Amino acid sequence: MILVQSVSLVAPVVNLVAIPVVGFIITPLALLGMLAMIVEPAMAQAILGIAASMLSLMLNLFSFLSSALGQSSQWTPAIHQTGMISFLLLLCLILLLPAQLRLYHLFVPLSLPLLIGIRGQQSHAALRLDVFDVGQGLAVLLRTANHSILYDRGPAYGEDYNLGQAVIVPAARSLGVSRLDRVMVCHFDSDHSGGLRSILTAFPDAEVSGGRGGGTDIEACVAGQHWRWDEVEFTVLHGVSEEPDSQTQGASLNDGSCVLLVNIGVQSVLLPGDISSEIERKLATISGGHLRANVLIAAHHGSDTSSGYPLLKTTSPQYGIFSAGYRNGFGHPHQRVLSRFSSLDISTLASFEAGMISFELTGSGIVSPPEAYRCSNRHYWSWSGNRELCRYL
Repeated sequence: MILVQSVSLVAPVVNLVAIPVVGFIITPLALLGMLAMIVEPAMAQAILGIAASMLSLMLNLFSFLSSALGQSSQWTPAIHQTGMISFLLLLCLILLLPAQLRLYHLFVPLSLPLLIGIRGQQSHAALRLDVFDVGQGLAVLLRTANHSILYDRGPAYGEDYNLGQAVIVPAARSLGVSRLDRVMVCHFDSDHSGGLRSILTAFPDAEVSGGRGGGTDIEACVAGQHWRWDEVEFTVLHGVSEEPDSQTQGASLNDGSCVLLVNIGVQSVLLPGDISSEIERKLATISGGHLRANVLIAAHHGSDTSSGYPLLKTTSPQYGIFSAGYRNGFGHPHQRVLSRFSSLDISTLASFEAGMISFELTGSGIVSPPEAYRCSNRHYWSWSGNRELCRYL
């Protein structure tokens, strides 16, 4: 619970079956089969075949349990706070004390806070922005006083593993998010939409909209869409209907990204998805130079095909955020892109160095420095080696 903030609810059932089956059947058969190889290879093959069949049967049973229970097979208690971790250790100590003290009767009533869960600390900011570290992908959580929207879902690696289930859902739960009002997929490349199914399983009431490639069952993201939550204005600046179908599929997916502008007072955040510099120039031209953004999520993970000077000069952000994987094969963020940000005195942060990057916007004045998860939660196993990063945050 402390290390991964999640507990498998099927683990007790699995261990009740696995320990005796492996200990009393599979392991003895495997050892017997190895010895039989010396004297009778045919007998060894038969013995090892039985062991393999037992192992396969057991693994298939566990796979069925996991598939049948889905997300409900995992429990994610809110124990990310230092106080909750200390409380959990106290409960463990109670169980280890001598039985004569009879303090173990306190375990059940004292464990109720863990079962109920404690919400993450409530922020006083009008808008909270969390850019998750999902490797070579993107996932951004925006929260107002009473609403939440998740922009992108991170990548998937095969059918059985995605960052929505592994990172986003546990992180959102630990932040106190019990409900998502909207899920927006900028476009349907796997690095942006891979975790969608896991997200919707965990938050089934969320409305879903998306950019190019989403199919007819997903609400199209169209320029001009606008809504207001509490004090925060959300506006779609660019969507799927703006690109001609004659473009190649790869380019149309990227340039058909949902571009979302979030305004709170005089502060704003721009999420451009994977649009290219050509679409950036179009947005800069349409805005007439009035498109401002205090925080800019760099397009296309910092690719050299995006983050051109027209958009950077028009938006004039204080911070540029790169969501990219550590030592990714694309070289993101590109050195020329970093040079553009630097030449305009824009501070930059990358998720592969900082971990989760968080901002709190109040709607007035200059945006306060961001919080980098690896700076506020330092561990020797997750430090990237950039010792200068946390000195300025």
